[in-house]
Amino acid sequence: MNKLQNYKPLDKNIWSGRIDDPEDIDSYRWHQLVELIDLSDNSLKPLSENLTGFCILGYCCDKGVEKNLGRSGAAKGPYNIRKELANLPRSFDDNVKIFDAGNITCNTGAMEDAQFELSIMINKIFSLNLMPIVLGGGHDVAFGHYMGIIDYFSHKNRRTGIINFDAHFDLRPYNNGANSGTMFSQIADMCSEKERDFSYFCVGIQKTANTVSLFKKAEQLGAGYIL
Repeated sequence: MNKLQNYKPLDKNIWSGRIDDPEDIDSYRWHQLVELIDLSDNSLKPLSENLTGFCILGYCCDKGVEKNLGRSGAAKGPYNIRKELANLPRSFDDNVKIFDAGNITCNTGAMEDAQFELSIMINKIFSLNLMPIVLGGGHDVAFGHYMGIIDYFSHKNRRTGIINFDAHFDLRPYNNGANSGTMFSQIADMCSEKERDFSYFCVGIQKTANTVSLFKKAEQLGAGYIL
């Protein structure tokens, strides 16, 4: 894999915390179990089919939020979420493995670059027989995440559905450029172009947070929602 401008493997020091007993695995916490991997390492092998693996990937970008006139700061999310997860007790079976592949940043200053590199890494995570868990970051993370899923499963005849827990549809037009409120419009247009189903369902939609136009667009696209 070619070196990407916005991808950076993780420093182990982020996963640290309390240790009750270094010998008793039943007393372990997440920071004692997470294994770091570098997705740019071409020697990585897929996880055994006998194991269940999850791979954490941070999306340290809130350029889309800024472009959407929102408050910046979400780029710090992956660091803070990991910090909270570190001391969670191990409560899963021995056949479950947790990996951390590091972060997609926004070093180039372009949200689109971060989304593109995220899609590449999502594809790579699936190829390693792991389930990606992406920590944001702005909600524009959804576009890169979706592209990576579609790229990997495009030849496997899989249907892809989206469930969005949000007060907003995020179906805004993007004539003047994409942002953190346009990604599901982008995905809808991509699905239309590729003659693919746009299966989109929102939970928590607020009438006061969406214009009449957005409700009409959701209906037009066949998107389901719960207020």
